[in-house]
Order: sequence, then C-alpha cells, then structure tokens
Amino acid sequence: MRIKYGKIRIGGESKTLYEWSRLSGVNYSTIWNRYKMGLRGRSLILPAFHSRLVSDAYTEDELYQLYRNFAGERNEQQRLADFAGTCNKCDVLPLLRKFRERLKKESGP
Repeated sequence: MRIKYGKIRIGGESKTLYEWSRLSGVNYSTIWNRYKMGLRGRSLILPAFHSRLVSDAYTEDELYQLYRNFAGERNEQQRLADFAGTCNKCDVLPLLRKFRERLKKESGP
C-alpha cells in the first residue's frame, strides 16, 4: 500500500483518505494519523478496537494489563491512546470506560 496522487491502496482498491473515511466510518484524521504512525493496509480503516487493536501491537487484555500500571493518573486517557497506537484520545474512551469498570470489579467493594 502506498499513497500515490493522494490515494491509498488497500485490498486492491485505491481511494482518497476522505473516501476511505466515508466508506469505513473511521474519522479522516484518525486514518491520516495511523498512516503517519506507520500503519498500513486494513489496519488504517478498522474501527479503533476491532478484535485486535489497530496497531496490532497489543490485544485488549494486554492493554488492560498496561492500563493497570497507570490507572487513575491524570493523563490515563492519553497514555492508553499512546499504547493503543492512536493519536486521537476519543478513540480509546469506550475502552477506558470498560477498563475502569473491570478494575472496579477486580478491586471489590
């Protein structure tokens, strides 16, 4: 995959970032940031937390284990976004809520 004349080729189709954004439902800036971070192929247009993370660096369980190390810190959302491989903190908000609930259940009453 490469950008040529403003288009990205994914799975044999060439489209602009805007077209991929409309087609996938993933925000334009998210796709662009993923590309700048070195992600390629379908990982550019997958929802933020598909079966594996867009970065393919960590599974959700591995991310949770990392999250436990900085849970409750003022910048926890940004740190989670950094580990998840996204520049957009909003992409990790649903996962952050899930992790907070899971940590609360593990901690007990």
